[in-house]
Amino acid sequence: MHVGTGAGAPSTPGFGVMGSRCPRLSGRGFCRGNRDAERAPPDPVTSIRDRRHIAPAIFWFIKIPLDWVRPSMGTLVAPDDLKAHLITTGTSIERARGTYLFRRGEPVTGIFLITEGVVRLGLDGNPVGFPSREVGLGSVVGLPATLSDSSYSLTAEVLEDCRLTFLSRQSLLDVLRQKPELCFQVMSILTEELAQTRTALERVRKASA
Repeated sequence: MHVGTGAGAPSTPGFGVMGSRCPRLSGRGFCRGNRDAERAPPDPVTSIRDRRHIAPAIFWFIKIPLDWVRPSMGTLVAPDDLKAHLITTGTSIERARGTYLFRRGEPVTGIFLITEGVVRLGLDGNPVGFPSREVGLGSVVGLPATLSDSSYSLTAEVLEDCRLTFLSRQSLLDVLRQKPELCFQVMSILTEELAQTRTALERVRKASA
């Protein structure tokens, strides 16, 4: 327990050592040194400094769920832990602007983690009901098709020269078997894919109503 001894120490009445009354501890020397501090007005500089120390602790607790929510709020961005494992396991490749990572309907080969550059994901012809979206650093593309071992449902066009980490389907499955905790992070990316698809379908429904 922290015992305030200087100017600006908290002085909440009725809370033992920290307050103006010290039941059970009086007579042991705990209160005698604090009486002047209790009578002194609080130091505003100390109060602000104390709040700055408290704030990081509060935000640390808030940050934990935000780290899990972040992928579903961004653009397919993988959490740092997942990115590290993908980079360690995968193969580094480069793709020039104007080329394609894959096209809609092509057989799946694997996933691509973008480490530099920008990729556009969308349907061929960029229909109004499902506008394309651009993804960049830290984003994973091709994940749903790779996990389901089906053809790609979108086309991935390189808008800016890219450096990427490529993982085949089997390599990705091996990583997830070795590190089951990463499955939750993969699920967060899939959740975003689903949410974006549902949003696009809802726009189509409203437009055709």
